[in-house]
Amino acid sequence: MDEPWLTIQHAAQNLVAGDTVLIREGTYHESVYIAQSGNKGTYIVFSAYPNKNPVIDGNGVTESQNGLIINQSYITLSGLEICNWEENAIWVEQAGYIEISDCEIHDVCYGIGFALKAIINSIANAGGDNIGLAFEQMSIENYRGDYNLFHNNNPDRAIVVGYEDEFSLDQLDRWQTYSGQDDHSFVTHTLSDIFANHTQSDFHLSEDSLAVDQGTEFDAPAEDYEGKPRPQGKGYDMGAYEK
Repeated sequence: MDEPWLTIQHAAQNLVAGDTVLIREGTYHESVYIAQSGNKGTYIVFSAYPNKNPVIDGNGVTESQNGLIINQSYITLSGLEICNWEENAIWVEQAGYIEISDCEIHDVCYGIGFALKAIINSIANAGGDNIGLAFEQMSIENYRGDYNLFHNNNPDRAIVVGYEDEFSLDQLDRWQTYSGQDDHSFVTHTLSDIFANHTQSDFHLSEDSLAVDQGTEFDAPAEDYEGKPRPQGKGYDMGAYEK
């Protein structure tokens, strides 16, 4: 603590599995590239110093227009404010086991972006007026998705293509015809139908969760987020946790 590093990027280049960097109060005008991966049970953690508000601000940054770029796994982001980026606040590609909590994102073109080959066995939800599943371009030809459960705080903006074609939660059948995907996916208007206690960030499945046994074995991991073998019941569960 007596000799803090000057930049978050310096920490990103030097942390190894099990390390935590506590980021002090201040505005950091830098794009951060996560260079190292954690391991199962030993994440690399980027966290705000207790009771402090570090801001990753894109104003004046020219080398990238993404706030944080993650292509490593077992990474945790906590308590960060990320703003003023012309592209993504956080961009994730070729990575898994990423935890993002208590972060504030504003004044960006896109919030959290993922480059995925397919979306399967997922629970898609967005708070506020955000979009659940967004496609930047007027094209979905590379999208592959099925066995997903969609929920959105704003039910009218569940899926958006090119910010022109929009699909509400009640228009899943229209989306299935439009995309040729998500034949076995479905929707809910109530998060309590899915999670044990979403208000306390407990995203384990509830006893009567709609997601239990509704997934597919295709491309599914052998273990859930906590290392529990899949499946536990008649089928694979949707989401990060196996019931």
